[in-house]
Amino acid sequence: MLEGRFAESDTDRHVARRAELLDGDGGIPPLGPVKQWPVGTRPERVLPSISDELADNGLAVADFDGPLPPDDFIGLGEQLGSVMQERDPTVQPRVYRGGLLNLVTEIGHTADVAVQPFSTTGLAMHTEASGKPVAEQPRYIALMCLEPGDQDSSAQTVVVAMADIAARLSRDDLAVLEELRYHRNTAGPFIARQEEGRTVLSFRDFCGDELHWVHEGRSRSATEINDVLRRLLAAIYHPGSARVARWRRGRLVVLDNTRFMHGRTAGARETGAIRRHLQRLRIN
Repeated sequence: MLEGRFAESDTDRHVARRAELLDGDGGIPPLGPVKQWPVGTRPERVLPSISDELADNGLAVADFDGPLPPDDFIGLGEQLGSVMQERDPTVQPRVYRGGLLNLVTEIGHTADVAVQPFSTTGLAMHTEASGKPVAEQPRYIALMCLEPGDQDSSAQTVVVAMADIAARLSRDDLAVLEELRYHRNTAGPFIARQEEGRTVLSFRDFCGDELHWVHEGRSRSATEINDVLRRLLAAIYHPGSARVARWRRGRLVVLDNTRFMHGRTAGARETGAIRRHLQRLRIN
C-alpha cells in the first residue's frame, strides 16, 4: 500500500480548461432532447418517459409550464427510488420534508466549500458524495428550477459523461484508478470501478486543495499515480465534452450519478436582484 498526495500545478492542462468551462458557458452544447409537459401533470404520468431516458442516456430533461409543487416533485423522486435525507445540520433551514433541498443563490463568490452551493461561485466537476461508500451515494440527482435568476447566461449546471472520460484514458490509467481511493475515507470506493461493463467514477476535482490518496494495488510510484490523476482531470475537462442545462422556470433535469459528473458555471461576483432557485433531490 502506498500513500501520497496530489496538488495541481498552474501548468497542468486541466487548470486552464476548467477556468474556460466554469468562468462562463459560452458555446457549450445544451442538454437534450427536452420533453414538454403541461402544468398539473401528475408524477406517475411523467415517470415512464423519465425512466426510459435514464435507462437509455443516463439523463432526462423535461419542461413544465411551471415548477412542480414540492410534494409532487418528491413524489416523482419516490417513484424513481428512495429519496435520501439531508443530514447536514448546516442545510436544515433549507430542507423540506427531510429530503428536498432548496438551492438559492444567497451569497456572492466564496472560498468556503460548505456554502458554495448557495453562492455564485462555480462548482468544479464532481460525482455526488464521491467519498461516501457506494451504498450512500445517490444513484440519481433530480433538479427542478423555480427561478433561473436574472443572470441567464451564468450559474448553469454542466455535465460530462463518464464514458467519454474513460475513453480518453488508457487501460493502465484505469487500472491505477481502480486501486486508488481517498485517504480520509478507507470505506469509500476506489476512484474508478466497473459496473455492468462500464466505468463508474467516484471523484471530485479538489481544485487548489490537496488530494490525499491511498493506492492499494501493485507497486507504483507516487509520481506515476499523480500523473494518472493529471490525465484524469485533463479528460474530465477535455474541450467539447461538457453539456449544459440552461435553466428556465419549470425545467427538470434528472441525471444518473454513476454515468455523469456534474458541476456549475460561475455567476457574477455578487448575487443578482432575482436569485436563482433550484430544488434538489438525491435518490438511491
